[in-house]
Amino acid sequence: MRNLTSILAAAATLAASTVASAAVFGGLTASAGLLRCTTGVSQATNAAVIATNWVEIDYCSGYTEYLTFTTTSATAVQAIGANAAVYGVVASGTTTNYKLIVHTPGDDVISVRIMGSPNTKMGFDRTAPNPGTAGSLSGQDFVPVSMSGAWIVYAHLTDEIAICPAIPRKDLFASLHIRFSDCFKYGDYLSFKIDTDRVN
Repeated sequence: MRNLTSILAAAATLAASTVASAAVFGGLTASAGLLRCTTGVSQATNAAVIATNWVEIDYCSGYTEYLTFTTTSATAVQAIGANAAVYGVVASGTTTNYKLIVHTPGDDVISVRIMGSPNTKMGFDRTAPNPGTAGSLSGQDFVPVSMSGAWIVYAHLTDEIAICPAIPRKDLFASLHIRFSDCFKYGDYLSFKIDTDRVN
């Protein structure tokens, strides 16, 4: 009986450890935020379009770092901070791949925001509703591709985009917020895909 109790206790400890070390996607939500009016939407996204957005990284220490994207090719961008970096590559007309890493041990990441404004040229296009905003096509929701870490990651789209004076169709957004339930550390990894559209 003592051996059985020990085995069950060890199994429970192993199971708890496995759950605690697994990265989990907590889901995608959206809110209206600030309206961004445009005169048109297309699939002509490239690195120069993505680079009109900026990145805000919140560290677990309470420090926030503000970064701009730089283009590394016609389809690739990067925003490299003191401890963390965000990379993006346009894979197709309806898919852009992003990845987040902490490249230097020290301060860990608790949230990342890829921000848009009335002057930025890129929008994040959701899968539904379809059809949505004219020119946005079918869209691609935020979908994790590869994750490693001991946290739950949540994605939130905000700041609706509309071809004014038409009302927003609630499929196109200027800003993406990514939040972790616990610190995203050196050695952790997150890559995800999402549709990015060009807005005029």
